Amino acid sequence: MFNHNFVARLVALALALVAAQTRADDWWTFVRQTPGQPYPTIHVYSDDGTRWDRVGDIEQGLSFHVDARGLCPESWRTHPNSTLGVHTKAPANQLVSQASLNLNTELRSYGPNSGAGWQVHNFKGPYVPPAYEPPPDQMCNTWLGNELVGVANPDQKRKQLLANGITKTLNGRYTATFNLWCQANNGAKKSKSLTTDITAKVVCHGNPAALNVPDPPARREKTDDGIYFMDIWANPASSANYKGFCPKKITFGGEIEYKVLPGRTVNLKYRYVARRGATVITSDYFTTVYNTTARKNLHSWGLDFPLHSDGPQIAAPTNAGTPDVYGGNVVLEFVGAVPFHANLQPVQFNVTCLKEGTVNPAVSGVPGNMTAPAKPREMLPGSPQAPAVKPQVGEAAMIAVKSDLAIRSIAPASARNPLLLVTIANLGAAPSTPTQLSLLLPDGKSVRVPVGAIPAQGQLVVRLSPPASLASAQLLRLRVDDPDRVDESNEANNEFSLRR
Repeated sequence: MFNHNFVARLVALALALVAAQTRADDWWTFVRQTPGQPYPTIHVYSDDGTRWDRVGDIEQGLSFHVDARGLCPESWRTHPNSTLGVHTKAPANQLVSQASLNLNTELRSYGPNSGAGWQVHNFKGPYVPPAYEPPPDQMCNTWLGNELVGVANPDQKRKQLLANGITKTLNGRYTATFNLWCQANNGAKKSKSLTTDITAKVVCHGNPAALNVPDPPARREKTDDGIYFMDIWANPASSANYKGFCPKKITFGGEIEYKVLPGRTVNLKYRYVARRGATVITSDYFTTVYNTTARKNLHSWGLDFPLHSDGPQIAAPTNAGTPDVYGGNVVLEFVGAVPFHANLQPVQFNVTCLKEGTVNPAVSGVPGNMTAPAKPREMLPGSPQAPAVKPQVGEAAMIAVKSDLAIRSIAPASARNPLLLVTIANLGAAPSTPTQLSLLLPDGKSVRVPVGAIPAQGQLVVRLSPPASLASAQLLRLRVDDPDRVDESNEANNEFSLRR
């Protein structure tokens, strides 16, 4: 007597086989990754035990093991156009490799009843990274960082993981497609295809030397309160280059992140200051209250054009003639001794007030200076675009022998790849020690990747893969040396903000 469970398993297996093949009338195709065979595997190594930094034997390609079979309609025969190939997944669909099918075109079937029984293909293809995947070594280091989140002793755990290694199975990273072509006696041809997912594997090999790597310097917590980030802008950005009839009000706004020590409340009092040559116009004073560390939007202020500092601001003259052009900038001015740990880049404006009798290009469609300026990026202290941070005399000798890490630029890897290429510069006179780069997320968490040592006056490009949740974010915030491990001459320039 048959066991009922055994019969049930046979039925389930039969249903699975039917589900894995396409059937229509009397012809079908079947394809799958060969069970029990190794996955296509990428090997990554850590040479010094501090991070994974080398991909091994990648030039030899990946090995794929695929089973394929099919059946042509009655009185039809298999045709040499039939193919079995491995591709990257959509939308790229890039061909990685094709198998040699060795068809017998005198037979109706491929696989069963063709003399081979079940056709197994073992073939190699060059390493082609799946779409939107970071390099294999960066994947290993990202997994390493994820394993350290929330652990009691991250430095010791890091050594153990680097010594033991990490292995990850990546489901559905490639696809295998079997395309069976059939030919009738009258020469007619038709095809049927089937695609299945291919699982790959990444082996981050351990290096026992990691257990002997010296511990990093003790982390120094920044206890100073004050402003750690500030930014101002015109709203919308295009209004800063307004060209049209006046009077016109341009609105400015901004945001400030203030670190508040426990038990304190800070009443930050500030005003906007607009400068055009000798002309200076100020807003009323505003106050934003911080009773905990937070980033808050500032009060907005409207600046009327044309600009006049003596008495009320009045409308533009009504006589025709040369337009009035107002170029200048807007900054913030604070009341009291406010500690700064960040630089403020002024927002520039260039407003053109047309005279009566002049055609307004914004209405007529006549080309004019109507381009919307991009939001200015945070500038590096000491760069030609930003005021230099002048050290105190007593600190000059100390600063001269320290490193100074700063993010110089952020750029996408390509138009279709969201991977970010972050250039980190060491502006100091001493080499830096290994540290981390953090992408700060709106929920207070962060994505971290390791940063190697950078020689004095040198720079390093770090690859960082932002999460999908930031695809539409207008503001990106990154911080190098987070948490603070490197002893620097200037701790205020570690953060970089980019408004997209």
